[in-house]
Amino acid sequence: MLHLAVLGGDAGFANSSRVRTVAVLSNPIHTRRDMMALAKSVLIAVVVAAFSSVASYGQCAGDLNGDMVVGIDELIKAVDNAVGGCPLIDDRFVDNGDGTVTDNSTGLMWEVKTAGENCLHCVSQQDRRTWLAAMGPWISEVNGFAGDVPDVSQSGFAGHEDWRVPTIAELQSLVDCSEGFPCIDPLFGEADECFFWSSSKLASSPSLVYTIYFVYGTIIASSTEQTANCSIAVRRP
Repeated sequence: MLHLAVLGGDAGFANSSRVRTVAVLSNPIHTRRDMMALAKSVLIAVVVAAFSSVASYGQCAGDLNGDMVVGIDELIKAVDNAVGGCPLIDDRFVDNGDGTVTDNSTGLMWEVKTAGENCLHCVSQQDRRTWLAAMGPWISEVNGFAGDVPDVSQSGFAGHEDWRVPTIAELQSLVDCSEGFPCIDPLFGEADECFFWSSSKLASSPSLVYTIYFVYGTIIASSTEQTANCSIAVRRP
């Protein structure tokens, strides 16, 4: 005889979403039919937990890392959070000492922006670029490449060659105005100086891309060719 309970309390998720009770399966299991009914109920619970409890800005529900795909690991994470609540993280952001910051909440590693002019990680007027330039030459240079030719004198930033421009959901995950303005942790350096490009285009207008302003957490759409904004790189270790 087997009793199983899958419960969801009021656990906090990103964007202040709330989790409803997923399912309660408390009847004893005697037959194969009972087992099949249980399996169906658990599957429903998984889907409900993943798709009704998590929603990211401009992304599909349940997509925790902003890659527009809801994977098995994300389903499991959503159910774990529904059952036990979201874990508290004392030191969410960690300075890695190499110009990067790791977000222990999402597992993402971020570039730290620096003061100055005409440098790869700067945010001055001279270091702002169009979206096409950010997605092309700039991110290639971050990864240690000059165009299509590897730069033999330089490896990728902080020793990695899988940097990319983040999605708007990933950028929004950094916004926290609870301590006032700017709405981003100071470990990110000069990240409050300008609007930052995302890799997320507007579905209704492919010539526009979402950008974010970390001073207030503002999100607007900018032209891919006519607007010059700052760029920040992210990777998933």
